[in-house]
Amino acid sequence: MAALVLAIFVLLAGHADVVKAQITGSIIGNGLLGFGLAIAVGTWGKRELAFKPERVSLLSSMLVLVVIALLVPALFNYTERGVFASADVASQNEKLSLCVAIVLIVIYGANLVCTLVTTATCSRRTSRTRHARRRGRSAARSRCWSPRRSSSSRSSASHSS
Repeated sequence: MAALVLAIFVLLAGHADVVKAQITGSIIGNGLLGFGLAIAVGTWGKRELAFKPERVSLLSSMLVLVVIALLVPALFNYTERGVFASADVASQNEKLSLCVAIVLIVIYGANLVCTLVTTATCSRRTSRTRHARRRGRSAARSRCWSPRRSSSSRSSASHSS
């Protein structure tokens, strides 16, 4: 909140470049702090961490898309400013940046929907599987990854070799 108030006053003073640098530093700092805290809290007292390979694949694909999307306006600015030094290039760069921002917001929204739907589906499957096992019935295998399934598939694979 303090950074926002400071940014408003610096912007009112007419120093837009300082505000851009401040926002960039804030994003990088908060990202690193959040990532570090997530790793520290997530691993506290645990010997192994479980993950879903599909989710890792989705997030790595999103990361590549975001890097490309952030590079497009920068590359456009780098190449076109040297060739055409006009106000039209600046407005085109601004329009391109706006379009890229909209695309990134849509990608984020799609990821959010996909995550919520997938998590809810896996939760329902897992609870149905547990209920069926309690009643002694064979249930359809859940598509969600779990450490138990992973260790059982590794042990059955090692016994068959």
